Amino acid sequence: MYQPKTTYLRVSSFDWNAHTFSAPNCTDDKKNQDETDINCGGLTCEACKDNQYCLVDADCLSNSCKEKVCVAAVSKPVSKSVTNNISAIVIFVVSILQL
Repeated sequence: MYQPKTTYLRVSSFDWNAHTFSAPNCTDDKKNQDETDINCGGLTCEACKDNQYCLVDADCLSNSCKEKVCVAAVSKPVSKSVTNNISAIVIFVVSILQL
């Protein structure tokens, strides 16, 4: 005897009045697809803001994921040698422009 195969469709929402389905997306206020937090992270949606869940640095706007939470990026101090090199370049360019 033939047994029909059951197929399930995963939908994000169903509007009973309009009888329409909505596929999971990055604006449905749900954590679905490959999102790491609601509507952010993963490969599909935009990066998450600070204090939202993440798995890797790329999940965060700050590009800094610590203990599965997006945190503000820590700025690294510029070394004195870099500052001196930049100053030397600026002086060099200014002297060339004056020629």
